[in-house]
Amino acid sequence: MVIDDVAFTIEQTEEQAKLKIVRLGYAYTVRIPDRTLYRTYIDILGDDVVLDDKLALGVDHHEVACTAGRDERVERSLFVGQNLLDEDVGTDEIKLKITITTDDDRSVSVMTPVIRGDF
Repeated sequence: MVIDDVAFTIEQTEEQAKLKIVRLGYAYTVRIPDRTLYRTYIDILGDDVVLDDKLALGVDHHEVACTAGRDERVERSLFVGQNLLDEDVGTDEIKLKITITTDDDRSVSVMTPVIRGDF
C-alpha cells in the first residue's frame, strides 16, 4: 500500500476572511495491491522542530473502494476557523497527516508539505 503525489493548499477568499474561515485542500494518490475498502483520516498539525502541535485530529475522514493494483486519486477540501491555524508566535507552519487504514487494519501515513503563513 502506497500513498503518493500528495498535495496541500490553504486558500482564503475575501468573503472567507470576513467570516474568519480558511479552505484547506488536499489530494493524494493511493495504490493498494488487493481490492479493498480503505478509510482515510486527516489530522491538522503545526510543524515544530521537536514535537508537532496537534491542532485538530480526525478532522476529516472518508472511505473509498479501491480496485486491485489501480491508482486511485482523491481530492478533498474542508473549511476550518482561521484561528485554528494560529499555532505559533510569528509565522505558522501547517501540515496535514494523511492516514489510510484498510478493512484488514493495515495502515500507512504520510505528511503533506508544510505551508507557512500568518494565520
